[in-house]
Amino acid sequence: MNTFFKPVCDTAAIEQLNKELSVDGGKTALISGCIDTQKVHIASAIGQDYRFMLVITSDEAKARNMCDDAAFFNGDALYYPAKDAIFYSADVTGNQITGQRLSCISRIIEHIKAAEHVEVSDKDSGKQEADKRNGEAGSIRADSGSLLTVVTTIDGVSDRLIPLKRYMDSIITIDSTSSIDTEELAKKMVSMGFVRTAMVEGKGQFSIRGGIIDIFSYTDEAPVRIELWDTEVDSIRMFDAESQRSIEKLKSYHIFPATEYLFTSEEKQVGLDKIRKERDEQLQCFDYGKRRRTQEQIEAGNNINKIVGDVEKEQAVMISFWIQ
Repeated sequence: MNTFFKPVCDTAAIEQLNKELSVDGGKTALISGCIDTQKVHIASAIGQDYRFMLVITSDEAKARNMCDDAAFFNGDALYYPAKDAIFYSADVTGNQITGQRLSCISRIIEHIKAAEHVEVSDKDSGKQEADKRNGEAGSIRADSGSLLTVVTTIDGVSDRLIPLKRYMDSIITIDSTSSIDTEELAKKMVSMGFVRTAMVEGKGQFSIRGGIIDIFSYTDEAPVRIELWDTEVDSIRMFDAESQRSIEKLKSYHIFPATEYLFTSEEKQVGLDKIRKERDEQLQCFDYGKRRRTQEQIEAGNNINKIVGDVEKEQAVMISFWIQ
């Protein structure tokens, strides 16, 4: 890729830009007069000394095209889609968008861990100069490892997410030395957003049948089967969901969450209490409970009660999954 980047990096404008970006944590710079492919080319050229590059565009079509361009220049590019705010559209597309977003988050975490591993190796080798360059905690600059490009839209960066550390802390690692309590694992899996089914057919599902645990994560292309001998792991392998034939044996497996909302039971209870409080306040606006009310007020009050009832029912369903 030096053939593509060297002519760009040798220009006086880019040299000046690199100086500006390296002073006091970097400055805001404006580059105009470029088509989208040229923008990605220049950004990739000046971003080779960084761990991450974030590209934000105006719409999905442009983001996907620029992601393809970034993959050509960097070889490692991801598209992070925005949430679908139209509920009937979300029902049609299912969990595809959620799966793409979770896969992107998983890849970012893997890249962070890989970069941290490189830094630790450098320190153990006595590379003091590298320590100085990368010494600041949480620095995004790295002289070792590859650049990961994430392309998204303005809507994509407008979404509020839980801290990345909560995803990292929720990952379950299983290997040949693991001892598994299936009921405890089922409880954790449900809290991580997985749906328990009799047989795994799609992503975001898991099943437990005796000593056989099947898991189909959004971050995997095929489901994984864990076979137990009592509580000890006997084998871990990927398999085809339709034919049930083994594809590949694994030494270990990392279970990544299947939801973007990872909350503790205490946080869920606090949220439910706030919803109930808001319901009571809204019902007062519709004179709910009084004898003389219009048909519109009655329907509005009933709808609010139904929404809260659905939330409470969802909590009860999750508990039933744990004990199945």
